[in-house]
Formats: sequence, C-alpha cells, structure tokens
Amino acid sequence: MADALLEYLEVSTSESHDTAARTVAEVYKLLPGATVDIGIIRRPLLDWKWAKKHFESVAANNHTQVLLRPTPRLESLKSGLLDRQSTFSSVSAFESGHCDIDPRLLKGVMALSSGDSIFVAAPLLCDPIQKPEAYELKRILGNVGRPGISMLIPPSNLLIRSVGPEQWNVINHNDFNGKNEDNFKGTSLHLSFTEYNPSVSLGLHGAQDDEIVMLESIVSVHDHGKWIADLDILGVLGKLVTYEQMDCTHGKGELPIDRKFTSIDTWDEFLDRHEDSIGIARAHCNWVARLTLAATSLSQGVPTMLCPTNTGWK
Repeated sequence: MADALLEYLEVSTSESHDTAARTVAEVYKLLPGATVDIGIIRRPLLDWKWAKKHFESVAANNHTQVLLRPTPRLESLKSGLLDRQSTFSSVSAFESGHCDIDPRLLKGVMALSSGDSIFVAAPLLCDPIQKPEAYELKRILGNVGRPGISMLIPPSNLLIRSVGPEQWNVINHNDFNGKNEDNFKGTSLHLSFTEYNPSVSLGLHGAQDDEIVMLESIVSVHDHGKWIADLDILGVLGKLVTYEQMDCTHGKGELPIDRKFTSIDTWDEFLDRHEDSIGIARAHCNWVARLTLAATSLSQGVPTMLCPTNTGWK
C-alpha cells in the first residue's frame, strides 16, 4: 500500500512535493491493511497543515546551529521524518480525505481511531528499550465506538495506588541475587474513557463540529486484575535512561558487586520500595511489565534506568 501511495503522490515536478510524499509513505509502510480516502487528491500535498509544519520545522533546524547533543527530534528532522503530532495530522488527512488539523493542536495524542482502525503510537506497544521513531505507529483492527476521528489524549490528573497496611505482610525487599526472572506475569494494560471529549474546529464551512474529537483516555496498569496506576506513558518515556551493556567477565548468575541491590518482585514491593536503596524490578523479557514499571517509576519522579535482557550484573 505504501509503495502504491508513493507512486501516485510522486507525480510532480516539485522536489518538496516528492519529499512530502516519501515522508508520509514512511508512515504507511508500517501500517499494513490501512487505506486512504480518495479525497486526499483534491488538493496539493504541500497545502496540508502537517506538511507545512514539517517543512517549517526542517527549515528552522537547517538554519539553527545546534550546540547541544543530538535528540531524537533533531535526528528526525535531519532525516526528513515526521514528528508524532504531524504524523497523526497526516493520518487524519489520509483517513478522511479532508480533515486538515493543525499538528500543534495534537500535543499529547497517543492514538487515533477512525473507521475500523486504531493507530497507536509505537512506544505504547513495545519494550521501551526499542525506542521507536516518533513517526512510527501501529495499526490495530478495531474502533473506540465513535463516528468520525477520535484523538486519544491522557487526562491531566493521574493516580497511583498507595500501599496500605494490609499489604505489608507480602512485602519482602530481599537482596538481589543477580538472576534475571519475570515475576510480573500478571501485569496488563487497560484502556478506558472519561466523559471529556471536546470537538476540534477545522475552520471549514460545512464541516461538522464533532468530526474530530479529543477523547480523554485513561491507560491504566493492572496486576492480576487489580488497578495499580493510571499512566501517561508517552509523557514520561523521554526521561528514561537506558543502560548500554558492556562485555561481562564474570559467570552467568554471579554478582560481583559491592553495592546492595534490592529485588522488586511484586507491585506491592515496587510501590513500597526504599528510597535509600537501588531496586531492581525483575520482569525479564516481559515488555508490558517493563514498560509499565518504567512509566510508573518515572511518573513518581524516580530516576529510572532500563536494562537490556542480556544484562550482566557486575
């Protein structure tokens, strides 16, 4: 589908037009089964707000001397890739054929529902150590039960469960023994909606006010069916530090370290962890648990490091 889209949209003598076509084709290469509305051809590609914002950002980047270390956003601009807001704006245009929404209005959007598809920001559906590009979406077959286009956004007030005295008898805080285990098999992600769903004005004569809505959506983590926390995963993942694995000289299972580490093997232990110790949550090869543990820790303002699955403890 992406190749056919690119072949059609590239019928132009404009280098900028071709660049825009290739840029959006990169998005759709990752969305097998997605379709586009034929109405998209009724206006030049460069007239859409997502394309205008993208080229404005690229131009600003090219004329600015960057003195700080590279960031994913800057690298995306250099390579001509869309940021997440422009990506969702472009998908809404290609889904509807006419909805032209300013990407600047889409800050915080984590998914888009239209027709039989839900387009989800890739970081919500993978191990956080993978670090997908901002333009990467994943298509899920389904709908949130609303007509038109729904942009899913997190609420401003998010809650995290506190540990009560009834949980103290199951909290151990054992010393970490250097073994990689998955003790969070009961962890799951859930999606629910509040009643807050303002419409987005497109500024077009005849356009329905509710054609695009911002649907406030709660992403929550549960442990064996019990609620743990509400999360804004995209909002906190930028603070995550990943550990670069070095070659290990010790044997597997050995722990030649001087610093005391504490094993975190349950959500109760995680929520009641000691501030003066380094806790290691053991969710080996469990991307849902690793993602939600990292996001919850970052939401609490705790410095958080993510280790690869082959980490050697030394």
